[in-house]
Amino acid sequence: MIGMWRMETIKLVRHKRWLAVIPAFLITTFISLDNLCAYPKLELNVWDGIFSTFFNYVYFRFIVLLVFVFLVTDTITGDISSKWVYLTLSRCSDRAKWYITKVASIYSAALIYSLLGVSIVFLASLTKLPYAGSLSAFSTNPPDLFKAMGTYVIPKGGNPFTLTAQLILYTSFSLGTFALIPVTLSVIIPKGQIGMIFSLIWIFISQFFQSSRTWMKIDIIPRLVYGAFFYPDALLDFSVSGSLLYLFAVAIGSSIIGIWFVRKADF
Repeated sequence: MIGMWRMETIKLVRHKRWLAVIPAFLITTFISLDNLCAYPKLELNVWDGIFSTFFNYVYFRFIVLLVFVFLVTDTITGDISSKWVYLTLSRCSDRAKWYITKVASIYSAALIYSLLGVSIVFLASLTKLPYAGSLSAFSTNPPDLFKAMGTYVIPKGGNPFTLTAQLILYTSFSLGTFALIPVTLSVIIPKGQIGMIFSLIWIFISQFFQSSRTWMKIDIIPRLVYGAFFYPDALLDFSVSGSLLYLFAVAIGSSIIGIWFVRKADF
């Protein structure tokens, strides 16, 4: 099972489409940095490049999340169309184990994706911002203008290395969990790009209704953004622990539904 999980992970991440990750994160970073550097008096450092990129709802929804969905959500339908599914199923006597390895490979790919994304953003940020071993004055106490705009505020005394590690781990888990939803849908309705289309519609709806407090409580997408917990004036009424439980429940539920449909599928 471990060997199959490794094989499935390698199969996911070695695809040529992963080359899209580099320009996607570079473009996002430079847009984010241009917005920050438009105010020359701000006390910034390289960590602000990471936080301003990954903590922004628009960037996260339409680039970070959408690119990952593009990379992994056809893992089932792609195997069916290429006949790869028959080769792998023949090596695994239990379809439940086969599907679990698929789930595990998605989370592994999410971790690799998050590490790669943060690395790209960090290196790109070094071209415009100075390196520092601590958080900037902007990130811990932004000017009143930015507070009025609802920017993130990180508690003073935080360690940027620890915070970035937490960002990577949380983002990996949240991206993997969200991706399980369209992947499960593609098992139920094995039709081409059904998972991608479903995700795109959901992301647009989430953006459109983000001003609704009720919607924000129900929608999983706001909980995917680790930076959500650093926006003091946001409409969010949930905590890190509550969001982790929410994501864990979605992961378990999606996996159970996926296993049930895989066992009854005719492939």
